[in-house]
Amino acid sequence: MELTTYPTAALYALLALITAGVGVGIIVWQTGASRNALVARRSFLVGGVLLVLLGGVVLLTQIFAIVTASYGTLG
Repeated sequence: MELTTYPTAALYALLALITAGVGVGIIVWQTGASRNALVARRSFLVGGVLLVLLGGVVLLTQIFAIVTASYGTLG
């Protein structure tokens, strides 16, 4: 991996952390919602879970890319 790729991977990892953080924030915010907003709460909870999963997958792929670039191919 070239040296210029590290900042790109770090940027993607940071964006993934922000995405997952927004997802967690939505989940925490909506778990305290009133019972009247059940339909909206359910869609927000699903969206929050999807954001957490997306952010987690992107973060793991970027960590794997940095590790394999530093130490060679794994396995």
